[in-house]
Amino acid sequence: MRIFFVFLLIAAIKSLSAQTLDDYLKIAVENNPGIRAKQAEFQAALKRLPQVKALPIRKSAFLFFRVR
Repeated sequence: MRIFFVFLLIAAIKSLSAQTLDDYLKIAVENNPGIRAKQAEFQAALKRLPQVKALPIRKSAFLFFRVR
């Protein structure tokens, strides 16, 4: 029974992973409201770009008057 608990303890320790500095930086970037606001502005600018590049819709009309 004692061996089972030792095995269980070792398995539990191995399943825990230490977080690295990169993990903490990623969490900080994801939760920083200033960075999230700038990312939202960037995404909005990307969506505006195709609208600016689009050709304007041309409307033309032809009028014909019959003169006698």
